[in-house]
Amino acid sequence: MATITFFTFLPWFTVRRVPVTVTTHSTHASIITFQGGVKPGLLGRISRSPLFEWYAFVIISGDGDQHAMLAGAFSDFTCGLISDLPSQLWVRGVHFTRLPYLLNMYRSATMVATGSGICVFLSFLMQPRTAELSLVWVAKGIEANYGGEIMAAVSSSERLHGRVVMHDTAVMGHKAGPGPVREGRRPWPPKNQRPQSGFTC
Repeated sequence: MATITFFTFLPWFTVRRVPVTVTTHSTHASIITFQGGVKPGLLGRISRSPLFEWYAFVIISGDGDQHAMLAGAFSDFTCGLISDLPSQLWVRGVHFTRLPYLLNMYRSATMVATGSGICVFLSFLMQPRTAELSLVWVAKGIEANYGGEIMAAVSSSERLHGRVVMHDTAVMGHKAGPGPVREGRRPWPPKNQRPQSGFTC
């Protein structure tokens, strides 16, 4: 019981207010940048008030200078990040692991991301790993809504070696079906050569 109580209250002892930079390319998403690097694949929580409305986002971190979060505009809080850009936010110093850590269990994997779910994999793609990866990203107005920086980080990732399919529903339509996923898997070696898995966010 004492251990459970300790880990329940631990995140609250690390709450602090930090400066942030919020950039937007459209009304659909915002990029929140913080100072200092964070281990990739972790989940961070932010809030405008330390006592109410904490929201969790996957942390994007490629170096030791800064880290970022990509927030899709799906709620009053995330829409407010676009309409009323904050200069400071409350954060918790304790972070938790997320899906990308499981990718290290496989020699190869196909990742499928929709919309702002791409941020789940972005920081993982920036780190050296042994798994052979391919990526399918389905979203509306990819360059207009998420910006050239995010688009370039995905398309030029050294981890993917060109094994990336970006399906823009604003251009190609919503009925993507299994086609993009098959295309993302196509350059891979035959299944009998190495174990493979798929992850969707």
